[in-house]
Amino acid sequence: MKKLLLIFFLLAFYGNPLISQGFIDHQGTEQLLKQLNREYSNLTRLTTIAKTPGDRDIRVLTIGKGDMDNHPGLAVVSGVDGRYISGPALVTKFAESLLKESSTDSISNLLDSITFYVIPNLSPDATEQYFRLLKYERNMNDRMTDEDRDGRIDEDPFEDLNGDSLITLVRIKDPTGNWIPHPDDDRIMVRADKKKGEKGAYIVITEGVDNDLDGRFNEDGAGGICFNQNMTFRFDHFKAGSGEFPVSEPECRGFLDFLYRQWNIYCVYTFGPSDNLSKPFPYIESDATANVICGMQEKDVLLNTLVSDRYNNLTGKKKHNELTLFNGGFLQWAYFHYGRQSFGTPGFYIPEIKINGDSTGSGDPEEEFNLEINFLKWADSIYTEPYFVNWETIEHPDFPGREAEVGGIIPYRMINPPEKMLDSLAEIHNGFIIWLASLRPGIRILNMESTDLGNHLYRLEMDVYNPGIFPAMSGIGEKTRWVKKPKVTLICSNEQEILGGKKIELLDQLDGDSGDHLSWLVRGRGQVSLEVGSPQTGFSTYTIDLR
Repeated sequence: MKKLLLIFFLLAFYGNPLISQGFIDHQGTEQLLKQLNREYSNLTRLTTIAKTPGDRDIRVLTIGKGDMDNHPGLAVVSGVDGRYISGPALVTKFAESLLKESSTDSISNLLDSITFYVIPNLSPDATEQYFRLLKYERNMNDRMTDEDRDGRIDEDPFEDLNGDSLITLVRIKDPTGNWIPHPDDDRIMVRADKKKGEKGAYIVITEGVDNDLDGRFNEDGAGGICFNQNMTFRFDHFKAGSGEFPVSEPECRGFLDFLYRQWNIYCVYTFGPSDNLSKPFPYIESDATANVICGMQEKDVLLNTLVSDRYNNLTGKKKHNELTLFNGGFLQWAYFHYGRQSFGTPGFYIPEIKINGDSTGSGDPEEEFNLEINFLKWADSIYTEPYFVNWETIEHPDFPGREAEVGGIIPYRMINPPEKMLDSLAEIHNGFIIWLASLRPGIRILNMESTDLGNHLYRLEMDVYNPGIFPAMSGIGEKTRWVKKPKVTLICSNEQEILGGKKIELLDQLDGDSGDHLSWLVRGRGQVSLEVGSPQTGFSTYTIDLR
């Protein structure tokens, strides 16, 4: 009995053992971060940078060694969209794996020279909906808003009309509607294609009633602002979920303030709906050179392509995926307004199931591809738990006497993996993030020479070299002038004088695997010092004897 009490006490005091399992709610994330910070206190720092309108903390777990904020930094972020509940799980699993392996030579050496800023969940108000009794895909925080601009707040939410605690769809038979069952699978509703001679047979709405009698359904439910619409790049004014103005929300402001203070961050890696890894940004010269830059710089496109190729080699080619971006989105902000390399992925892709033409056996399979049909074909052989609510007849109060049915794909299923897949996905992404960190920019002094010219004059020459694949400054960073340039400072004694060259040299460019040749003319014997580096490359000091 005493042993059982001791075990209970230890579990209560220290929390659950590592590693985290499955999707993780806000309380579980908090417990895990505190446990990691306690278990690896020599490598971690846990800070709170904001509170959401729902009074939930936004946490940053910093992982590294020594003077962490003066090493190149990689931010690993999730929760920009609360519907993607696998993101916080993958980020926490990355932190756990990194710390668990921190005693191995490879990871220990990595942490000597790079810092990871791990932010598991930027939308905890939204992700909590998954863990509540009523499940629907939510991406908004707890800010009360008037989304339909009718002077009332949160007056038209979802309603669970069939009592299954899931919000799906309602289809109402109506010849004036624009929807029909898909010819390959009548579980899925698609818009009628009039070019093919198809005639609509249904009205399709989200599950609920028209509470405010404005002819729309569920357009003003609980919560209000989406993190991934509240950024400054291409902010969508007057769009539901965007907010009254950019960065209006405390979690958005707190996170951006944190990033702006971390000069050393060279790259931001985001789990969420924005995806430039399965398909990289294209180079569009007119956008890249416009007065208000809205296109990726050419050298950054080349790097994005390199990183994307590696990612697709690990996760498989994705034939029908497109570059996914959002107005007011975080991935674009991190690149265009923060000036850092920015990569995003949902972390999970449904494999593409081959479809042999349309229902008549003819037609182009490429034209027939449908994401929902593809999901059902895959889910039919993968899921052991429910993933679709079969259509069920109901009496809808807004359509009395009409044939109405509730059904559809269960919320969260299409954009998140089954929990049993999280460990394998985490293993792939953990390795990819470590590889990304290995490309970090750095700065070294090579080929240093001092030549005695007589009469106490010395020529000092050297190459400043970046051994990384990432440039010291991104292409967009050079344009915005926000990212700090690499700096070389020559420090002489009072008895010495610099006759040629500058005391402080700012390097306009220092691309990956490239260098810059510098030289000075110095009068006077003795030691001189060189301080070289930038926040995103780290700093080094060299001493040279002039004799």
